[in-house]
Amino acid sequence: MPSCHHKFDERLKSLLLGADPQNQNWTNFDVKPIASNAGDLIVWRHSLPHGSSPNSAQSPRIVQYFNMKPVVQP
Repeated sequence: MPSCHHKFDERLKSLLLGADPQNQNWTNFDVKPIASNAGDLIVWRHSLPHGSSPNSAQSPRIVQYFNMKPVVQP
């Protein structure tokens, strides 16, 4: 969803009362796929909307998740 971080608060306020932000009809949004090949690394900020498409391959999809945080100095 290009530039969604610029309108994040506005999008949240537009949801119906009690609506789950994680469970939306994504066809109503400007969702753009990220093209990639096997072995590619895709990096995104965890707070931005993201997801994966169904695996249509004959083999399982293997992923690795990393969380990066600033070092806290004592």
